[in-house]
Amino acid sequence: MELIVLTRRRRIQRAVHLGPGTTALLAGVGIALLAAAFWAGHTFDARAIVQDPRPDLHAAAMAKELASQKERVDEAVGASRRDLDALALRLSELQARAIRLDALGERLVEMGGLDPAEFSFGTPPPRGGQAPAGESEPNQVPDFIASLEGLASVLDLRVQELAALESTLVSGRLAHATTLAGSPLPWGWISSVFGPRSDPITGQRSRHYGVDFAGKRGSPVRAVAAGIVVFSGTRSGLGRVVEIDHGNGYLTRYAHNLKNLVTVGQRVAKSEHVALLGSSGRSTGNHVHFEVLHNGKPLDPMPFIHAGRGRDS
Repeated sequence: MELIVLTRRRRIQRAVHLGPGTTALLAGVGIALLAAAFWAGHTFDARAIVQDPRPDLHAAAMAKELASQKERVDEAVGASRRDLDALALRLSELQARAIRLDALGERLVEMGGLDPAEFSFGTPPPRGGQAPAGESEPNQVPDFIASLEGLASVLDLRVQELAALESTLVSGRLAHATTLAGSPLPWGWISSVFGPRSDPITGQRSRHYGVDFAGKRGSPVRAVAAGIVVFSGTRSGLGRVVEIDHGNGYLTRYAHNLKNLVTVGQRVAKSEHVALLGSSGRSTGNHVHFEVLHNGKPLDPMPFIHAGRGRDS
């Protein structure tokens, strides 16, 4: 093989004769250089592919991350809703207790004879004050829940206290209502007292176990205390009779009635009309025979009559 070297003007400067061995060596070197160049280019393309994945792979990764974030948001929203439901439940319980407090308060005002305008349980209490200085701090949910729980405890305590007070007032009213005091005929006059006397029919010495009140025929006869009617009918000598049990062993008797207005088992209130004044039975005129008995023993009615002076209307 012959290698020719040219100048810039394309003139032959030198001619070099190469033998078969030298020619083979040069061919091998050229082939090696070409293989090295091809391998370098292939490696560069593979690295480029690894460092810059396909767009669809990017989209799939982003979609997965968005799904994870959405799941976290949904969990937070659910937790918030559960907290709000709990707050709403506590508020409804407090509102129910407040309504009960209002009802108890109104009953106590009525029972105690207080001024409803001064103790109005149906309206918010009058309050006021200066505006808070500086920026106000927002309410925090845990602090708000703690405040609700504290208020619930206070309301429970107030309900118990008011219920106890109501029970006390009711007991007091019942005690007053069942206390024997007053006259069965406030506008009448006493025609015969308790104790020894001359019998109005025979004139003989006898004992009178009640007090007689004379009055106009048909006038209403009133119960001197609340109780239960245990007898309403006719008895020998007493004519038409009404008997009322007031508890604690006390019983009152109203006799010689023109007409009985109540029946056995009926509950009567203090000052309720139980009969009409008459002259039935062994009697000389229109009057009511009034007796007070304790455990079956007759008592003088006058102390009970005097105890009711000024209360009768």
